[in-house]
Amino acid sequence: MKVSLIVAMDQNRVIGNENDIPWRIPKDWEYVKNTTLGHPIILGRKNLESIGRALPNR
Repeated sequence: MKVSLIVAMDQNRVIGNENDIPWRIPKDWEYVKNTTLGHPIILGRKNLESIGRALPNR
C-alpha cells in the first residue's frame, strides 16, 4: 500500500491559525486538487469542518 502526504506550513511551522490557513496560494490548491483527484484522502476533523462538505471524486 502506498501512502503519500501533502503538508503545508510557514517558516514557523504553523499549519493553521484560528481554524483557518494563514495564506492563500492558488497554485498550492491546484496542486492538491490535481494530486488527490480520484484517490481516497484522510482529513482531520477541523479541516473537514472548515471545508463543510465531502470533496468530489475523492
